[in-house]
Amino acid sequence: MNKREDTWEYLEKFDVIGLTETWVEEQAWKKITKKLPNEFQWYSIPATRENKKGRAKGGIMMATRKDIKLINTRKISKGMAEMEVVHGGSRWRIVTVYSHCIEETMEVLLEGIQEEKESHLIIGGDFNARTGNRGEPIEARERKGEEVRKSKDKVINREGIIMLNGLRERGWTILNGSGEEIGGWIYIEESGASVIDYVITNVEAMEEIKNMKEGDRIESDHVPLEGADRKKERRSNTIEKVTSVWTEEGIQQYHEKCVGWKCEQTESGRIWKELKEKVKKSITKVKKKIALWKIARRTWHNKEWNKTKRELRKELGRLKKGKISREEFVQKRKEYREWCKKEKHKHEREEEERIKTIRTEEEAWRYINKYRKKKEGISESIEIERWIMHFMDLLDGSKDKIITKEEEEEKETEKAEQEREEEENELTREEIIKQLIELKKGKVPGENDIENEAWRLMPKEIGETFVMLLNKIWKGGGIPQEWNNGLISPIYKRGEKNEVTNYRGVTLMDTAYKIYAKVLNERLKKEMEKNLEER
Repeated sequence: MNKREDTWEYLEKFDVIGLTETWVEEQAWKKITKKLPNEFQWYSIPATRENKKGRAKGGIMMATRKDIKLINTRKISKGMAEMEVVHGGSRWRIVTVYSHCIEETMEVLLEGIQEEKESHLIIGGDFNARTGNRGEPIEARERKGEEVRKSKDKVINREGIIMLNGLRERGWTILNGSGEEIGGWIYIEESGASVIDYVITNVEAMEEIKNMKEGDRIESDHVPLEGADRKKERRSNTIEKVTSVWTEEGIQQYHEKCVGWKCEQTESGRIWKELKEKVKKSITKVKKKIALWKIARRTWHNKEWNKTKRELRKELGRLKKGKISREEFVQKRKEYREWCKKEKHKHEREEEERIKTIRTEEEAWRYINKYRKKKEGISESIEIERWIMHFMDLLDGSKDKIITKEEEEEKETEKAEQEREEEENELTREEIIKQLIELKKGKVPGENDIENEAWRLMPKEIGETFVMLLNKIWKGGGIPQEWNNGLISPIYKRGEKNEVTNYRGVTLMDTAYKIYAKVLNERLKKEMEKNLEER
């Protein structure tokens, strides 16, 4: 299975995916499912070994987007998988095929897909059969001397005849070359080129299909086949995310927006509300396009690799137009693959030399984190109520109990603060600044979406109000209700991703509250040390 980042970027453009000859065995599939794009529902028929030695053969993977209704998934045979979906208001049966024996394949197809239950049917895959220019739409089969389906491969072999007889029996059509363009070579290798991969459809589906073409991909000897229906909506492979700007310019704008501002409130809850709103309004925000999930990234891929890959794709286009011969393209592809191997080995040698230069633990962790596996996202199929019940069970409570506990703790805190002697020292600027310096950059904020940077880099006006707020709380003014709330973020551990028990929760607290808690913790430590010394 290909792990290249750009390959998966290409595949993620589609609503339904069918892959053959994956070579992925059952044990490997269990590991791979955790890494596959989670916006898809995946199904696999594992590859199998004929002997203990050697690699596994075959294997099929299918996927459909989660926003498409999946009715059924099934294994028709060892080399045939089906997904039944509802798309664009129509019911579709989509079958992926890898044929070892064409007689067996056609028999299974004709028996496994009952004529009265065909719906909108698409069958795609590797049939290992050559059909020449035959397999045209049913309405064109009576025309004499006219080629309706056009293919560069003019050969019809024994397997092709068996396949065509089966298609005629059910009135199915080969889409390759049935449109305005001539069907190109699908399988290109050193010994020759042929068309053995097909997309087959029935009359109902053909009316809904806008086009079918060969993709411009060079990862395999097989060229991918792409189909688009008339109701297809264009999907973006990026999402927009609003982020704070903490560049020199962004910090300057933050400070300028706060010039002359002063909080007029006196009660801690209202001070916090006004302060929070001012901070949020003063931070410069920008919208960034973030690429969606990527299965893997090859670290040696660079601009030169992108350029070389584009050049080879252009050569594939020239081959389709008849501007270069098959032999020329195969030679260029062979040179490209050899070049990739050399670049990979070169990168590995460079990495070995880089590792040898590591001297400190900090440098070692910086290197490890560079290639560390990224955290996996949570399963989108888990409903919010399941998360609530799961974390309540862990906290040994319910919604009512949790609220009651918070209220009790707040009352106890207020009582203790009221008993504190008035002459007790206020929280100093130095104490607060010390904790601000220790705040880490780039951390996920709490529920109010204010990052650590907002406090580390706050202007004078914000700083004065912030110190006033903390001292107001310190003297018994009460903690803002919002500071009692924590945002629980589930982190996947291991096992089945749809099980809530396979996640641990990380509670994200308000960043301002954390600063106050750190100041108190520091004072508590000093008080304890003082008491121990006196004893």
